[in-house]
Amino acid sequence: MTKETRIAKIAEIIEREKVPYGRQDIPWQDVLEPMSVYKIPLENLIYNKYNGRILSRTKSLESQGREINPEAEEGRQLLERLLMESNQTRNRQTLESITVSVDGRPVV
Repeated sequence: MTKETRIAKIAEIIEREKVPYGRQDIPWQDVLEPMSVYKIPLENLIYNKYNGRILSRTKSLESQGREINPEAEEGRQLLERLLMESNQTRNRQTLESITVSVDGRPVV
């Protein structure tokens, strides 16, 4: 899915839902800003290849001439593997306890 398609699909969800799922303080430009939260299906999201947990690894791979395209299946798989390997114990715990949400309702 291209960036433009993702943006359009997310905008469509926000327009359709009208009322946000909740609100959450989000760090934005060095300040905590209360922002609306919407449920976005995972297929409309991509991994951030410059996530702080894997930044040194992705920069290293890119400096070696490897292109990391998070929109492509190969790029998605690579980023997912790097993220999982970044802290396997913590990631396993997170996967086992995915029940946190912005308003106390479980997320499945």
